[in-house]
Amino acid sequence: MADDADRSDKNKTYRKMMIHDFRNLGISYGKKSDPAELTLNRSLKKDELGDIVFLVGPNNSGKSNVLDAITACLRDGIDKERDAPDFILTDDVVPSVKFVVKDNNEEKYYFSAVDANNIQPSEEDKMVKPAEDPGFLEKYGYGMHPSVRKYVRDQIRQKDMSGDPMSLNRFLTNVLRLMGANEELLTAYKRSGQKKNTGYLSMVQNALNRDVEEKITKRFNNLYLCGGNEKYSFNFRVESSLFSLELYLGDKPLNLDYQSEGFKWFFDFYFNFICTGDLKWGDIILMDEPGTNLHVRGQEELRKYLKEFAKEQGLTFVISTHSPFLLDCDHLDEVRTLIRDDDTGFVRIIDRFSVIGDDSDTLGHILNNLTVGRHVMYGPDQRVIFVEGHTDYCYLTAFKILLSPKYDRLAFLPIGGLGEKGSRKRENLCRVLLKIDRVPVLLTDGDAFDIKKKAENTAVGVISLNDVDIRFREIEDLFTGSDIKEFGLTEKSWDAASVFKNSIIKNADKISEETKRRFAKVLDRLLG
Repeated sequence: MADDADRSDKNKTYRKMMIHDFRNLGISYGKKSDPAELTLNRSLKKDELGDIVFLVGPNNSGKSNVLDAITACLRDGIDKERDAPDFILTDDVVPSVKFVVKDNNEEKYYFSAVDANNIQPSEEDKMVKPAEDPGFLEKYGYGMHPSVRKYVRDQIRQKDMSGDPMSLNRFLTNVLRLMGANEELLTAYKRSGQKKNTGYLSMVQNALNRDVEEKITKRFNNLYLCGGNEKYSFNFRVESSLFSLELYLGDKPLNLDYQSEGFKWFFDFYFNFICTGDLKWGDIILMDEPGTNLHVRGQEELRKYLKEFAKEQGLTFVISTHSPFLLDCDHLDEVRTLIRDDDTGFVRIIDRFSVIGDDSDTLGHILNNLTVGRHVMYGPDQRVIFVEGHTDYCYLTAFKILLSPKYDRLAFLPIGGLGEKGSRKRENLCRVLLKIDRVPVLLTDGDAFDIKKKAENTAVGVISLNDVDIRFREIEDLFTGSDIKEFGLTEKSWDAASVFKNSIIKNADKISEETKRRFAKVLDRLLG
């Protein structure tokens, strides 16, 4: 598949940040130029909105600047003295950041932040209030203007799990608010004191413990994704001079301070963030290097429950990271790579990835920035299959996830197209692949006979789709016509393919058995 099939912006829906002259991002040198673009979401549909975006780049590349640009646009506003590029000696450069919502062919510059102290915003740059666009809320089921929040960990310790009922700490106050029992508890203590009867305390204790399963425990266990038969549980104890929340695993009482770092991180995140109740669909959550003190398994768990929570609540997490263990080779479409020009200092944001392409080895940039080798991104027992384009990567990975655990042995990496016939890229492709992998396997469309010829007498294995089935000339041929129509895959769209992959489990029952059989046939052939 030619990898330039998705260059047009026509008929796309998305949410993006467009950043101009903000510190080291989108530098124009006072001339008209393209902004640095950060794709937040590739669909506006309510059930497809929640996701994670990872910012990866070397130190001082501008990851924190991206987070600050989002905050400036959607919450705090821009300060020219603080946010203008400090390496451009001119006053003509004015930083601006736009939050863009595109609904098919209609583009809405919904919120634009400019330096309010130094210039008068144009009509285009002024905020459009949600009330002025009721059609968006009616169509999508959430407001067009998101709130933005930055999560900073506030660690909860065992001593915070109990306290004086007349002066509860922040943690216990939040827990009671979650339970909807603040007033009920105060009334119980008041009556108990007035009537010298602790029965009132027993009544509220029983009520709290009756409701805690539905209001706290069930969701906690679902999001933490703990395995095994034993689950975490909570128990309230209401005494005359002490109010406490106890933590158990099965029947065993736990001391929070002695639990794993991964568990404690989640515990803090759950009670200080998830349970605050002030998040709404479409909101954007910023995190700067979360979970750096977690072990590998803890970071992998962190990624899983952030992904799950994002989907459940329709949130978009934008996370800067140096950790390879927060990334997943099956979800590289989550990654936005920051690449800095060493001569000028300005930064590009790349939201497509490939091991060979217009931006060279984008995955190599990612791994270099994470200071790890390629083996960290996929297991030693996995067979890496190089595929032509991003849509091939998304579709094959989607059905790998859906069909069977045996396909976990496969990992796919796009190469950004084979190149035009006679081009340098096409002529050198086998040589480049051998620099990346000792025994590379390349899956191509049905029109790559010259690539097969060049691979002869080398360690490069080339499999074309019509080697698997003569009917398969390109990846879309694996779908039935009805599935192409059902999932809106009529155009070779990277964005549509990414959305399809991320929704594959939810849509499993809608996919025809024939499409599943065709993909299984290709995957079985690739397993060897």
